[in-house]
Amino acid sequence: MRYLPFLLARVCAFTSIAADADPGAGELGSPVVHLQLRYEYSDFDDAADRGTAAGLTLRARCGHQFNTWKNLSGKVVGQTAANLVEDFRYPGGGAADHDIIADPPGSRLHEG
Repeated sequence: MRYLPFLLARVCAFTSIAADADPGAGELGSPVVHLQLRYEYSDFDDAADRGTAAGLTLRARCGHQFNTWKNLSGKVVGQTAANLVEDFRYPGGGAADHDIIADPPGSRLHEG
């Protein structure tokens, strides 16, 4: 699970290259690739007195946008979020002695 975002990024890059190389590939639609690298920092001043939180997160969305056919179109997108630096807690996990950043890791099917 830890390396899933990197694997998705490589698959998306390969899909994009393959679509450019094959002139007929565009007839079915086009690949969808969205990568987001985010850093978050939190230092709440509260009664719990937990340590500061820092998180580096990579979110990857890869999929395919199908062309319209008889007034129908479709889009399939998979999304994964991986915490590259996880010095924080989140609902259901993380480091209990740090502040909260609500960005848990996981994968799912995602609509656009």
